[in-house]
Amino acid sequence: MIQKLGEGTFSEVFKAQVIKTGEFVAMKCMKKKYTNRETISSIPEVRALKNLSSSRNIIRLLDVIL
Repeated sequence: MIQKLGEGTFSEVFKAQVIKTGEFVAMKCMKKKYTNRETISSIPEVRALKNLSSSRNIIRLLDVIL
């Protein structure tokens, strides 16, 4: 993580850099604790990013990490 970019009611957004590739990414950290991937996958924002990630106008979801 390089720096905090912003904070909302449900999450914080950070600027980060992938060590292996050097690529800069936005990392969203949810404030609520989740215990499994199924619960995270049911969040509307995550579902939308998964379904629309092939669009060049939508940011690409790289991974969901518990």
